[in-house]
Amino acid sequence: MKKVKILCGVSIALIFSMLLSGCQTSPEFVGSLDTEGFSLDAPVYEDLESMISTAELIVLGSPTGDAEIIPGEKMTTTIYNFAVDEVLKGDETDVIKFFQLGADGSDNYETKIKKNKNYVLFLTYNYSREINGTEEKIYNSISFEQGIFEVNGSGKLKTCTRIGVAPKLDNMNLSSLREKINALS
Repeated sequence: MKKVKILCGVSIALIFSMLLSGCQTSPEFVGSLDTEGFSLDAPVYEDLESMISTAELIVLGSPTGDAEIIPGEKMTTTIYNFAVDEVLKGDETDVIKFFQLGADGSDNYETKIKKNKNYVLFLTYNYSREINGTEEKIYNSISFEQGIFEVNGSGKLKTCTRIGVAPKLDNMNLSSLREKINALS
């Protein structure tokens, strides 16, 4: 009988602690969950320094205009116009083209950047194309959602993934990120 009372007490304590932990506030997650059945080999960055050194271009800005939807046999892709407010690493530019897998308006395959939001993008060159006689460079994230951070109104980064170092950067101040990039550049 004594063992039953102890087990009941321990069980109640465990249930109570689980309920309390469910009430704690956790960081706001702005990303999508993994798309079921979708898998690609992509680097997983375990430290910010690796992300910074891999990125050819790191920018702060927001999407503008309409997204360009490119239907494909197996998957739709989307290209966004992105107004650059600040170049944190790389050559100065006012606008970039940003490529993502999946259709605009759906977070399947990758979390899509949203209008009226600011982002820090860790970018690498994807390809070039000619539009109206002008060569246009298209960039993509260094590793899908690992290279995309929403910047909230308080200037804090919000991660779009639960992989690698990115979740550890959640709530980092933009000013701290600038300092780390400047120290490594």
